[in-house]
Amino acid sequence: MKISIFLFILSVLVSMTGCDSPTDTSSGSLVTFSARTIIQPVTAGTSARLMSAAGPDSIRLSRVRILLRDIRFDRDSDSVEYRTLPIVLDLQVTSALQDIFVGFLPDGNYRRVRFRVHRIEDEDLRNVSPAMRPVYNDFLAGDRYSIIAEGTVFAGGSATGESFVYRSRIDEEQEHEFAQALAISGGSPVTVTMTLDTGAWFSDGSGGLLDPRVADNSNSIDDRIKASIDLFEDNDRNGSDD
Repeated sequence: MKISIFLFILSVLVSMTGCDSPTDTSSGSLVTFSARTIIQPVTAGTSARLMSAAGPDSIRLSRVRILLRDIRFDRDSDSVEYRTLPIVLDLQVTSALQDIFVGFLPDGNYRRVRFRVHRIEDEDLRNVSPAMRPVYNDFLAGDRYSIIAEGTVFAGGSATGESFVYRSRIDEEQEHEFAQALAISGGSPVTVTMTLDTGAWFSDGSGGLLDPRVADNSNSIDDRIKASIDLFEDNDRNGSDD
């Protein structure tokens, strides 16, 4: 998963404010926010293929783009929030761990991370320079979207398949508790990793596949996308929970 960092230049785009008190952004421990996809075969079971010859045999993703903003680290008494313009994560679908951004966190025990999967708003666009506007164009085509997934659907035994573009209007805050509090102290760097289990996005739960080309499947696919996101401490940077 190769992530193109469109908007993060640390000294310009990342600012931190505590919900209950100001936060010193010039000191603390370095925190790296990373991401990777979990790659699993997306293939219909034998019985499902026999029952629905017109349904997909398999689905292969090639690219996923996601809009994120407002990444917040919560302590018991306050929060540290990275307020930025919407971040476009451009994910080429492999399992490699890639860094999204680097910032600082003051000492403390952090219980959870929150972030928003975000449909772009007019206010966001007013704060975007003309040079950066093209990054958002596909998210504004016909409607406003937060996730764009591209890939190929294979059906009827075809070896060539049919390309698709799936556009989601998900707009929600995700909250992820650490299994153990993220302890920040002494300037020791930490890594927090977000994973997306793309193999679950198009499964219907019964051995068949949800065709992303069919509009009636969008709510079910969106629910699976939201449930596929996980986040955890990953200081050994192996893409798995420490």
